[in-house]
Amino acid sequence: MMVGDLKKTVVLLDQVPTEVAAGSTEADKRPVTRIITAGTLVSESFLNSSENSFIAAIHFSNSHLESIETAPANSPVGVAWLDISVGSFYYQLTTVSELMNEIVRINPKEVLLDSAAKKLNVVGGDWAPQLSELSNFMITYKKFPSSTSFVDYMSRFNQPPAEVLYSVKDADEKSISAMCVLLKYMTENLPGSIIKLKTPEHQTTSEYMKIDSTTRKSLELFESTQNSESVRGTLYNVIDRTVTQSGARLLRSWLSSPLLSVEKIKTRQDYVEYFLERPTLTARLIHSIEKLDDCQRTVQKLGMQKFDVMDLVAVSRSISTIADIHRLVTGEIKAAEKDTSISILKEWYHILDKRLPALQKLSKSIDKSINIEVLEADSNDEGLVEGEPGYGAISPELLELQRGRKAKREAAEFRSILKPTASKKLEKLDLMQGEYLSEMEQLDQKFKTLHDNLKVSLKWAPQYGYHVHISGTESKLGSISNLMIDGHRIKPTKKTIVIQNEEWIQLGLKKDYIQSKREAEEQTILNKLRESALLLADSLRECCVAIDEMDVTSSFSILARERSLVRPTITDDDALCITSGRHMTVEAGLYSTGSQFVANDCDLGGKENPVWMITGPNMGGKSTFIRQVALITVLAQIGCYVPASSATIGIVDRLFCRIGAGDDLYRGRSTFMVEMLETGNILKHATSRSLAILDEVGRGTSGRDGLAVSYATIAHLLDVSKCRCLYATHFGIELADLLAKNSKGHNISFYRTSIRSDFEEQFANAKNGMDFLFDHKLEKGISQNSHGLRIAALAGFPASALAVANSVWDGLGNPNNQ
Repeated sequence: MMVGDLKKTVVLLDQVPTEVAAGSTEADKRPVTRIITAGTLVSESFLNSSENSFIAAIHFSNSHLESIETAPANSPVGVAWLDISVGSFYYQLTTVSELMNEIVRINPKEVLLDSAAKKLNVVGGDWAPQLSELSNFMITYKKFPSSTSFVDYMSRFNQPPAEVLYSVKDADEKSISAMCVLLKYMTENLPGSIIKLKTPEHQTTSEYMKIDSTTRKSLELFESTQNSESVRGTLYNVIDRTVTQSGARLLRSWLSSPLLSVEKIKTRQDYVEYFLERPTLTARLIHSIEKLDDCQRTVQKLGMQKFDVMDLVAVSRSISTIADIHRLVTGEIKAAEKDTSISILKEWYHILDKRLPALQKLSKSIDKSINIEVLEADSNDEGLVEGEPGYGAISPELLELQRGRKAKREAAEFRSILKPTASKKLEKLDLMQGEYLSEMEQLDQKFKTLHDNLKVSLKWAPQYGYHVHISGTESKLGSISNLMIDGHRIKPTKKTIVIQNEEWIQLGLKKDYIQSKREAEEQTILNKLRESALLLADSLRECCVAIDEMDVTSSFSILARERSLVRPTITDDDALCITSGRHMTVEAGLYSTGSQFVANDCDLGGKENPVWMITGPNMGGKSTFIRQVALITVLAQIGCYVPASSATIGIVDRLFCRIGAGDDLYRGRSTFMVEMLETGNILKHATSRSLAILDEVGRGTSGRDGLAVSYATIAHLLDVSKCRCLYATHFGIELADLLAKNSKGHNISFYRTSIRSDFEEQFANAKNGMDFLFDHKLEKGISQNSHGLRIAALAGFPASALAVANSVWDGLGNPNNQ
């Protein structure tokens, strides 16, 4: 709550006992053991399991930060980001103009900026207006270290320093400096941790489709426009069929970053097709995959100063699941070889096969050492053991004692999560423990036999140490001189006597010795197991990444079967041909009500047909259609099948969406200003390989101004951007006339939606007094009427006001004749 929702920083201090001189009043020290921020979450329960928890650092050019002038749009910017909870680490070089596209794609929980950026109000947009969107993120200002300090953090990686340095040999100074501040910040916020990271991976802006924040929101990729806190009704929610938490994160990553490589997209499609054609194998594989723990995050938690021993068990169980998946894949590959075909699963097989032997050795060590039954019982009864080991091994004899024998309390003190076989030293201590319990039982019986009419207990207390506690009624207790237990008597009362008996004291010291030795040995064993797991963290991650890919691509096959999706043809040209396309999320909503979605075709692209202008009534389906085309391109470029009967998708490098707008009161922007900013962004950045979908450009001002802006927009898209475009408008007739006068109309196809009121059966089924139905079917032509008054009536407009509107409409005459 404090960190995630309120974006606050939480500082944890742990009490650490220290040796204090006699008479000193110095309290135990309470050093800072953890600083928790939104971007440095590792094991906290409120960490979202289906999202990456990235923290990003942005390094601007020092020369530009020192200038009071507006930053040049092409000024280089170094960006680095990491997810400490899984160890992922990335960097790239971008520009000021492209920075926000990358930041919204990464979607960091926290952003580190140089302290100098605060003085220039970078977040407020004073230095670079396009960066004002940074205010939507949690910002932390830090002094950025020199790029030469990167070598100081080699211990944060599992790989040898030479290998780590080689991975960033081509990185620019700004990106390295951004990586350095992340490593420094992580070290400061996680003191004492031994968390390891993957080798930094270089990404480029040319790898992924660029989708700005406005487009992401308009298309509802991850957030509903009705409720930004909910994923219900979003594309992500509708297509998610993954069965693991890490698989869900990978799906989110893919959806956020559609590919531009035809070959990479086809590879993903091949996996989907493979699973789609083999439903039995897919079902068996998913059954195994869904048992996999969130292993990438689990192994990271082991690097914390205090770690949960149950995470070691989770690692072992995950390795067993990986082995099961390996067996399935191996069997499938062998079957394919018998059929003289080559299995597509071989790449995943080689990843698992190479790393599994070492991982299974680790799993065997964990299973040999940790008593899982006791650990799970502790989890149910008393909570998990974190960091510190338990107190000795538990054997069948001890279990009997705990079930009701006289030494129950003593045996409980020796309860342990480690098996005696974990080490030879532990086996020896286990024997000593048994001897102690036997001697304690005998001594207890001896004292009780001497005074069978009294309650005699062997105890320990801070004020008395090991002592014999005797209690009874005053008459039974009798004279102290009649007691046959030797020792120093302390504070006798009428009903109790405390005796410091030398025999029990010596036996208690033996117990202390066993416990201290066990604790030290158990801690050593647990630390060795943790170190072994951390050394194999990269191997474990690589196996998990391969399985995550299986999870996502197999989930695409399940989705394709459920929703009748088809494999699109991906090309490297500007084709965009969709037959019977459907809107995934709208269709899902209609399905729940028993209604059927009306499919539509789209044939866009090429010099002859780059733009479709779509007209029609409100609620006629214009916005749904243009959105569905955009969503189909996104699905196609993440490797998913698409909702259509067939589709050919030419790679889209940038996707733009300008649909609806509202006032931005915080930044003092009217609805029309927001609309113009969004439209201007499209005109400035769209390329010939882009897809732009625009809805009602110019509606936020007067009709005359709006028409002029609308015409200028479409003319620029035709002449300058030359991109594929779907343009929904109510200015259809007027724009067609202007385009014809300027010889531009021949490059535009005009389509319309309409209402229907020509069938009696439709009237019979009409609801709420409607005398028409929305057709939702696109047809060639320009709509002659927007039917605004009919829609107003449908919305419950007062009859008197509606009568006035009709009168005015009649008085204005037919606009088509003006």
